[in-house]
Amino acid sequence: MTWRITHLYPVLFAIIPVMRLVVENPGWMDVDDAAIIVTILLAACGVIYGLALLATRRRGGRLPPLVLLGVVLAFWVYPRVATFAEHRSSVSHAVLLPLWVAATVGPIWWLARRPALLDRAERFLTLTSGMLVAWLVLSIGVDQYRSARDVRESAVVRRATEPIRTRPGAKVGPKRDIYLIVLDEYANAEVTGRLFGFDNHVFLDSLRQLGFVVPAVHSNYCHTFLSIPSMLNASHIAGLSGELGRKSVDRTVTDYLVRHNRTVPFLKSQGYQYALFPTLGWEATRHDPRADIEFHVRHEFDPAREVSRSGLRQVLNRTSLLKFVDWGGGRLSRDYVTRTLAGIAQIPEVPGPVFTFAHVMSPHAPYVFDRDCRPARPRVGGSRAQDEGAA
Repeated sequence: MTWRITHLYPVLFAIIPVMRLVVENPGWMDVDDAAIIVTILLAACGVIYGLALLATRRRGGRLPPLVLLGVVLAFWVYPRVATFAEHRSSVSHAVLLPLWVAATVGPIWWLARRPALLDRAERFLTLTSGMLVAWLVLSIGVDQYRSARDVRESAVVRRATEPIRTRPGAKVGPKRDIYLIVLDEYANAEVTGRLFGFDNHVFLDSLRQLGFVVPAVHSNYCHTFLSIPSMLNASHIAGLSGELGRKSVDRTVTDYLVRHNRTVPFLKSQGYQYALFPTLGWEATRHDPRADIEFHVRHEFDPAREVSRSGLRQVLNRTSLLKFVDWGGGRLSRDYVTRTLAGIAQIPEVPGPVFTFAHVMSPHAPYVFDRDCRPARPRVGGSRAQDEGAA
């Protein structure tokens, strides 16, 4: 068989969903991470194409691109069809899967027996997918340029990142360790009491007895990606909607404010060490080169962590065939939270004052702890009772 450029269409269709997510979510998805995922997909397509070529070499060599396209469609499209069918008509995989196989194999067999029609279809699919990939690449490049320009020209960035000034000769008290622990989506005591019948005041009182400050305030922002840069820069970030547009979803500026916040250099200038406890799946707090101590839960390879270590990977995991693979996500989330909190408990042993920042993504659904902080039972069917029993 002679390979032709018109056989590229299944490979191009394989990477389009990844690139589309990056384009639709500027600043939310790491382009470097997307490049790694695209490389993995291209390698997987090469392996599948080679296997299909070996299996069909006696049939004229027209089947491998079609087989690869069938695999690509199954990987990206079947989960969406299965979810729709389950919600609309409660059709199980035992019924849907044979129908899907028949709907895939039938057209492949039909097209393979019509070379002229297949040639036209291949040219059309390759041209269409190639144009779409080119447009997506161009869009990513334009978004990267605009995001960099927004950071450079942002008055909010200039105001929020101005160095924190101190008064000369001001009396300096004892430098105590500072802990900023963000329990993302952890509801306050009033909410847990009203919705779940769970009194959380005992926990809050224990924190106060240890010397923590638990302020009775409401958040200035509804979303984490806005509240954390505001907190870490001790400044409101009002005015961003005017600079970026009210409908903008670009998170580049807010993530920049997190990575280049002025709290860290100020405290380091006061003799503090900086201890960062990175977040699983949140790009802005995954790493900071300014950290004197950067905690890592595990160093060995873990498939569950690799699949979910970025927001982009988590979305792709939920929207592809990978969603049907048990990666041990609940175990990973529990392990990450408990090891992070255990690591924070070791900070008092570090000599000198330490500023500790930890952003814990818990209890993001599905809940992995029950109200007694034990491993939650796996959800079966996502019942409301199970949800209310978790915290």
